[in-house]
Amino acid sequence: MRFSALIMLLLAPFVHAADWDLDPTFGNAGKQTLAFDAGGTFTDRIVKILRYPDTFGGKYIAVGSASLASGGIGIALARFNADGSLDSTFGSSGKVLKDACMTAVTNAAFDSNFRIVVVGSTSCSGNATSDAAAVRFTATGADDVSFAGDGGINIKFRPSFDVNDFGGAVLVLSDDSLLIGGNAAGNSAYVQKVSATGVVSNLPPAQTNSGAFARKIVDVKLGQFNSSFWLISEEDQTLNRPGAIWKINNATLANDTAFDSTGEISLVVTSNAGVFASCGTGAEHKVSSLVRFGTRIYAFGYTNSAVSRSFLMGAGENDGTVRQYRCLEDGSTPVNFTALAAEGSSDAGGSIYLGGSCGAPENFCLWRTVRFDAGGTSFKPDITFNGGVPVSVSFGAGSGQTPQSDAFSMVRHGNKTVLAGLRVFNLASGDFDFALARFGVDSPDIFKNGFEN
Repeated sequence: MRFSALIMLLLAPFVHAADWDLDPTFGNAGKQTLAFDAGGTFTDRIVKILRYPDTFGGKYIAVGSASLASGGIGIALARFNADGSLDSTFGSSGKVLKDACMTAVTNAAFDSNFRIVVVGSTSCSGNATSDAAAVRFTATGADDVSFAGDGGINIKFRPSFDVNDFGGAVLVLSDDSLLIGGNAAGNSAYVQKVSATGVVSNLPPAQTNSGAFARKIVDVKLGQFNSSFWLISEEDQTLNRPGAIWKINNATLANDTAFDSTGEISLVVTSNAGVFASCGTGAEHKVSSLVRFGTRIYAFGYTNSAVSRSFLMGAGENDGTVRQYRCLEDGSTPVNFTALAAEGSSDAGGSIYLGGSCGAPENFCLWRTVRFDAGGTSFKPDITFNGGVPVSVSFGAGSGQTPQSDAFSMVRHGNKTVLAGLRVFNLASGDFDFALARFGVDSPDIFKNGFEN
């Protein structure tokens, strides 16, 4: 008995809790909220969560928007330490709120010097309509005046047409130049290259094959052979066409015709089989995240209907004709996620982590799916992760309010998963706050570099 007890005592420090548990070392029992509350409607939200490497202390930058007293929105940045506390060395006591005359903040990325590139749309370009916009901050949160002289640029994808342009995604290349994706109202999606100093390329922007649909770029992943995959969502949704996967060459901004004759493959939902019908055929479909996984690329999305249905569509990374559309199900029950974010892992099982919102009212949700065929076209719930069902996390709310929250972005490192978005503090007044939740209680060093984006 004494020997057995001793063995259990020695082993106790090495018994790890589940990676779907909230991390008690982060924030308040695994959760953190932050209100900018600078004025206006107090509508604060995170659109992108970025993590610094371990050598930088494993800190996080939350990028989003916050209401201004003037009634508009500002770019809102907050840097958190690894334990979820605000980093006082960043901005003003850990926060930055910049009035850049933005009408929307949509995405963000680090460059090689950990400068923060934020993209969105602006109405203060001097044109009669809005432009796509990019603003760069230094690693400490100051305006980066080495970028275009004052830290920001505007992009008109079709300079000869003064229509509304919108920024949707950004990819930072190895030389710190940028590929900025967006769309023009009533037209197709575009990608434009910008130098590391903020000079817009003389190359005409790449333009997707729009057909009759107005589209916007919502996510991007770096591909092989100096190419990038761009996930395009139709702005004017149709009932059965969520969008497309589009592959271009970074250097020339030309369509990759080896992927497809037009560089683009469409995602089409049909009702010919039960697997399609269970995903909500006949309702509005939206794509929201893109994952590179081995030699394949996957688009994830959801059906925006009374009961949401999540789906994926995969293609060969260098062969767009190899594709399959799948409904994501927990057993025979459809997985109901919205605002889907996805991260692939490099483990032997071939798992993909999905984060977003689910339930009624909606709250943060995390789920893991694993492929079960050699071709990587079929996925099933990973029963080793919370029994194969999504984990749901709720946040507190104001007096008399129902707790609800929406996750829009996800980052993984080690066995940690961080979901970021907003929590509704007061729905009636439109008072939203930054919200983060971190899952996984093991030390990140145990699985250091064990997962890849």
